[in-house]
Amino acid sequence: MSRKLRTITLLMLLSGLALATTWRQLSLTELLAAAEVAVHAVVDSTTVELVDGEPWTHVTFTVRAGLAWPSADDDPEELWQDPGSITLEFLGGAAGGVTLNADQVPSFEAGDEVILFAYTGRYYSPLVGFNQAAWWLTDGTWRGRDGRLLGLDASGELVLESDGVGADPEAVVAAVQAALEAR
Repeated sequence: MSRKLRTITLLMLLSGLALATTWRQLSLTELLAAAEVAVHAVVDSTTVELVDGEPWTHVTFTVRAGLAWPSADDDPEELWQDPGSITLEFLGGAAGGVTLNADQVPSFEAGDEVILFAYTGRYYSPLVGFNQAAWWLTDGTWRGRDGRLLGLDASGELVLESDGVGADPEAVVAAVQAALEAR
């Protein structure tokens, strides 16, 4: 093999590694335990701005229910003081001629109704597990982009599974809040 061919092969292999995002699927127990903030909310708007040359998407949510919320003593940042509305920042988007598609970072559209578990710190995605702790209300069920259903089992316990029957969306929200309060 020529030196040029070896170099091209090596560069192709390394570029694939540099673009990969590694994650492991979290259980419902792990998602609940890691959530510093949890909300039932509706997407109000999305905007993208360049921060240090990188596009960041700012998603503003109208909070229908603050399911878990840090106290002012736990987190003095102004973002967490008013549970009526929050804005979360996600790496990626298009602004100023720069486009960045970040793997595993979810996208939102105005009007989306969601349940989110998030961290209070600034990360590429503030959601627990990049996108694993986001469920969209679709056809009367809460589904993540990974296809897992957030619902209730036959005994009324909160479950996260790849198939199954959904439950009344408000009953699921109440079960999420109860599970977060019980941790």
